[in-house]
Amino acid sequence: MVNESFNGTISVEELLRGFWDFAPPGLASGLSFLVNLAAIAGILVIIYLVFLIIRALFRARAMKDLRTTMKNIVEMNVKLDRIIELLDKKHKKSKSGKNPKRRLKR
Repeated sequence: MVNESFNGTISVEELLRGFWDFAPPGLASGLSFLVNLAAIAGILVIIYLVFLIIRALFRARAMKDLRTTMKNIVEMNVKLDRIIELLDKKHKKSKSGKNPKRRLKR
């Protein structure tokens, strides 16, 4: 089946139709398997992307909680530093007012 009148252009639709008309049946079943395999791979990629988005949301929330915890730790550290300074001052005052003689233990 050769087309005698060739005008210089080839229609893709006609080319594909001709390919499928003369293709062996085993090729069509193999291609349908590949198409199904590609569809399954696409679905798995979409599921993985959804998983990544959900994991990113949970990680963002965890990072926010971590920042809050770090902020609280810094505040507690500042307060503990103030307490230590006050105790050091009190200890120095009480030490300077004592008798320089030490008491010996018996």
